Amino acid sequence: MVPEPYNKLYNPADIILPTTIEEDLSSKPASQSVHHAMWGMGCTTQQQLREITALYYAHITFIDEQIGRVLAVMDEQGLTDNTIIAFSSDHGELLGNHGLVYKGKMYNESLRIPLLIHDASDTASQTAQGLVSQIDIMPTILDLAGIPLPDWSQGRSMRTLMQGDASCARQEVFAEIKQIAGSNAAPGYITGCRTNDFLFSYEINHHSGTCEGELYSVKDDPRQINNLYRDPAHAERVAHFKEQILNWFLATQ
Repeated sequence: MVPEPYNKLYNPADIILPTTIEEDLSSKPASQSVHHAMWGMGCTTQQQLREITALYYAHITFIDEQIGRVLAVMDEQGLTDNTIIAFSSDHGELLGNHGLVYKGKMYNESLRIPLLIHDASDTASQTAQGLVSQIDIMPTILDLAGIPLPDWSQGRSMRTLMQGDASCARQEVFAEIKQIAGSNAAPGYITGCRTNDFLFSYEINHHSGTCEGELYSVKDDPRQINNLYRDPAHAERVAHFKEQILNWFLATQ
């Protein structure tokens, strides 16, 4: 539901659909086929998906302009020079990738999110490369504001990364999805771990008692098509990721 005139900003005919829109999900966890069916992707036409995507882009532009209104008032009130601004979101959008829409699956399309931080004391503008987590936003703001980080914090400051030191980026980041309602075939809990080279996820279906997983080489397979989870050549890597997730889970409870 995008208000006018934003709903006419993008022409669906100009939208380029993802190459994985008709991906074979047979090697993926069964919950993805359920997700595909639940959102009606089997009967969604390419034209409809173009229209959905155009409206999604319109939503982003609408939000962008409202943030611009806030920043303009900050300028008018003389608040810009002593204010730290952080902008992010809670998840991405599949938009037809892997034949899916919405969120709820451990793919880069739904895991990667925007993160912009403006520190009024530093006028340098740059893009920092490296893995970070949303739990790092609070420690970063406290650090920039000169406030000590509480002992219970599970995140860490991104300040040096913002200053160009990529060596302080995380070696891995974790994510989790807990689904309470929905189809009986939907998983109850999914955990994921992303490194610079791999994306791993593991899900437990509370209804069927089954466990399934995914492993992708994001450098060799950036579209995350070839699931390596059951590949014997990657059995040791799968075991390593499971141990990493267990350690993270225990450390953060």
